[in-house]
Amino acid sequence: MKRILLSATLYTVFSAATVSALSPEFEADRLMLLAQEQIKDDQISQAEITLQQIQDLKVTPPSEYYFLKGQVLSFSERTQEAIDSLVIYIESSGKDAEYYTSSLRLISQLKDKQDSSKLTIEPNSDPNIEWTGTKRSNSYVDQLRFLYGAKSDQSALLQHINNMLNTYQAGSDTPGYALATQAPATLITRTKGTDGISEVRSTDKITLYGVNPYIEFSCTRQTQQCQLMHPATDQPWLTIAGDQQAAREISKAIAELIKLLQTGRQ
Repeated sequence: MKRILLSATLYTVFSAATVSALSPEFEADRLMLLAQEQIKDDQISQAEITLQQIQDLKVTPPSEYYFLKGQVLSFSERTQEAIDSLVIYIESSGKDAEYYTSSLRLISQLKDKQDSSKLTIEPNSDPNIEWTGTKRSNSYVDQLRFLYGAKSDQSALLQHINNMLNTYQAGSDTPGYALATQAPATLITRTKGTDGISEVRSTDKITLYGVNPYIEFSCTRQTQQCQLMHPATDQPWLTIAGDQQAAREISKAIAELIKLLQTGRQ
């Protein structure tokens, strides 16, 4: 009789847990609300854990996730990662987004922090400091130049792409990538990985004349990864973490870089 009662109790508890468990999409929404409250209450460490739990659900998070992540990273002194996350939020949500203005303000604050940390005055140098980022444009590339304080479109795009590839690497046991350029109109992919024993590096060069600049990508929940396709062969090229918004942002920046190189501009 006791065994029957115990079995019935366990069944009841298990059934209740099953019924009360939210599907991943709704659980992500619940955790989003929790993270918002934690940030509001200055519980930044807890909010970082909550955002990681959202990522662990392996669902495409709402765009507001990147705004919250940008806030948390800014408190953690991870300035460039915070900017990258806020850029994804703005690019995916547009000007009508709830936190559009707040994101721009936070990006400006983070840029000021970066500029002040890099600022050094050499002996006998001109005391009139020329500040970068005082002029803004609605152009995507001009916004990146402002964000990174870059002197050229090509430099801004490369910095953004490589920061994103580093931030969204699929895992410590997967290859890491960095893009570079070479005249004329050549895109270089540097891959760094391991064969299980030692580090393995490889380099691939793509001549971009006649290449479709628009990069296709696909993300799968099974592998928890996204793959960006090679612009010349349409074969798998860059593998990143399974974050659709990040894949879209990297693809967009690479497309702009390819178009820039194809026209011969810097």
